[in-house]
Amino acid sequence: MGVRHIVAIIILLIMAGCSENREVKKDLTPEERIMEDVAFWSSERFEGRLAGSEGNQLAAEEIAKRFRQIGLKGYQDDNYLIPFNYMYVDPDKMKKSLVINLKDGSQKELEYGKDWMEKSSGPNKDLTVPISFENPEGKILITEKQQPPNDQIRVQFVKTNKFRKYLTYSEQHSSFQISEPSYAYFIENEAEIENVHLVYYGSPVPTKINNVIGRMFGDQEQENKQAIVISAHFDHVGKAGDSLFPGSTDNASGVASLLNIAEQLKVISDEITFESDIIFAAFNAEESGLIGSQAFVEEIAARYDSVVNINLDSIGSVGGGKISLIGTENGSSELSEALVEIAESKGLEIAVNLEDFPSLMSDHFSFYTANFPSIMITQEEMPFLHMTEDTIDKIEPKPILSVIEWVTEFAEKNHQKQFTNIELENQGGYNAYMKEWEEQTEGLGFGEYKTYMSNLKDSLDIAYNLEKEWPQHVLEPLRNSLKENGFELTDSTFFYFPIDFDSLKVEDGEKIHQLKEEQIRLSNIQFDAVKSDVNFLVQVFNSELENMPEAVEYVDDWKLMSHQPGEEIFNSAIKTVETNHGIMTVFIQGTFTKEMFESFINSFEVNPLIEHFS
Repeated sequence: MGVRHIVAIIILLIMAGCSENREVKKDLTPEERIMEDVAFWSSERFEGRLAGSEGNQLAAEEIAKRFRQIGLKGYQDDNYLIPFNYMYVDPDKMKKSLVINLKDGSQKELEYGKDWMEKSSGPNKDLTVPISFENPEGKILITEKQQPPNDQIRVQFVKTNKFRKYLTYSEQHSSFQISEPSYAYFIENEAEIENVHLVYYGSPVPTKINNVIGRMFGDQEQENKQAIVISAHFDHVGKAGDSLFPGSTDNASGVASLLNIAEQLKVISDEITFESDIIFAAFNAEESGLIGSQAFVEEIAARYDSVVNINLDSIGSVGGGKISLIGTENGSSELSEALVEIAESKGLEIAVNLEDFPSLMSDHFSFYTANFPSIMITQEEMPFLHMTEDTIDKIEPKPILSVIEWVTEFAEKNHQKQFTNIELENQGGYNAYMKEWEEQTEGLGFGEYKTYMSNLKDSLDIAYNLEKEWPQHVLEPLRNSLKENGFELTDSTFFYFPIDFDSLKVEDGEKIHQLKEEQIRLSNIQFDAVKSDVNFLVQVFNSELENMPEAVEYVDDWKLMSHQPGEEIFNSAIKTVETNHGIMTVFIQGTFTKEMFESFINSFEVNPLIEHFS
């Protein structure tokens, strides 16, 4: 480490203790100071930093204060707080109860946060049903291990030693964690239990919450302007009853790292002028699905020709193993090479995991999908992830200090380098895979398939054509019904799917084979309808769609959804229909008002579409 870095670290760690609400302790070691910083961001005053909560907003304001103290510029008109739309379910207003009704008329109520907690569920449960350990149909399944969702398992209680809180939503299939004592009670009293009454309900409210963005301007000309974005999400999962999830590792450690890197680079900037803009992004709503970083990436793409992202998430956990680089082969290799070179020069032992397809999601993924190089710095293991035990005593400072020094040196050494944007359609990833697959299916007749060697997966894959137009006797009634209401039918397709994929894997070059009727099943049907400048895409599935956004408004039993909460423009609608053959989903996409949608759904019947699956 050079003299400049030693001086910078001393200064930044002294300033890290400076805040309007924090006492400055000048006699602490660097390790003690970084621990103090992590403890501050995971303290009770921020109430678990749940996106949309008062504690989350307080944390955002404190980060903005620190950016200002450091000397960073605001991102928009000198503002650090950058708002975006968010659907917030206030946990204090949610109805949450689990009551066991016994056959003798007595009841036993389980305590939320202590005896039970959500695992994956939409806030829309109010049901009274029996329990079962084996036959889940029409009942709540009580199980030791999570079971895959199906048409019989609609709600399951899973025995859990240590609760982990996730903000994962599933409209149809719901899983709840129950404590070991609660599980034992169900076993011991199964014969005496009449049913259970589960209430888990809340209304999403459109609101605006903030990312916190600061930057140091570089000395670039307007052409080929580049930004190096160093990021960490500051939100966490809040509370469950009286149980606080402090999130010291996830991600108070990342916030502390981000702020200290900003401090150090600001000191260095007094001696050199960076060519790239350096942006420091404290993202919000990562736990809700990368919502804050997605909103930011959409905005930054218009400002810069080139953007690179280093994302800091969950560093310093006791027992966390090596510091790790996580990313994709096509989206992270250039960044990885630069970071590995610095790590090796410092003798920093790291693990590198670059995948063909991303599996571990954090805010770096938002940059990847926008064709910007990105990588995440984390650790191999996260033993206390989303647990109440993710507290300051589970943090060790050495990995955090190593990351601060490492990323600071990366920015100092690479601010002049012009990084290359990625092209997902040409260099791998899901889009490239689909393009390759479509090229292989070209020329295949309906029901035909062949085996080919995938250049992207480096393994055998199967190309098949299982799409066909609707038969005329089905098409004409729909076309006429739509026409009577002013809509034009422009496209219609039946999509089938192989019942048994394994039976198709033949290694005979690209010889074409023919599937028999009994080897395929109808997967979904779709059609397009247009009226003036309004286009609707209608799809019917013989299954349920998981992880859909919450409804903004309802039209009968249709749920209307929107990416612009608070506005009267919707982009999708969904309904499920129970049939003798299982649950069907009807999904409609477009850009429409409520009145347009009502006019459209009155122009055709859903049931005849569903009957094709019988």
